[in-house]
Amino acid sequence: MNKRRKLVTTLFFITIAVVACLAAYAVIRYFGQIVTEVPVEQAVWVDGKRFNETITETLPLTYGGCTVYADHTLENKGSEDAQVEFVVVSIVDSQGNSVTDNSVEVYFMVDGQKVDKTIVPSHQTITFQLVIHFHYAIAPDTYTVTTQVKPCIP
Repeated sequence: MNKRRKLVTTLFFITIAVVACLAAYAVIRYFGQIVTEVPVEQAVWVDGKRFNETITETLPLTYGGCTVYADHTLENKGSEDAQVEFVVVSIVDSQGNSVTDNSVEVYFMVDGQKVDKTIVPSHQTITFQLVIHFHYAIAPDTYTVTTQVKPCIP
């Protein structure tokens, strides 16, 4: 009889513990759930445009041996400084052939300095220049340079 009493007592306490856990779980779920939706825009805008808006420009006629400059802006709408990287994606001629013979040099300048990366301070706008230099012996054609401004993610 003693064993049976111990078993009933043990089952009673286990049942009370399970019921208490379930009751506590029900209270925690009810008081602890918060659903929050936050729409987020990108922080840095190039020439006032989002990442999915391509910026297309046509520069005036130039000659081999010359350098052309295209001015652009980076606006950081975020609350943190943003580091960005400048990348040359491609240089192609009018037939779509990739130009890889160093007859076209492309680089970026911020405050008169050649850069690969720069920091855009929070809530500020800075200007940068896309610089394209054509070798003096380049073949006459129309060249298309595609570049990107990318976030630097540490």
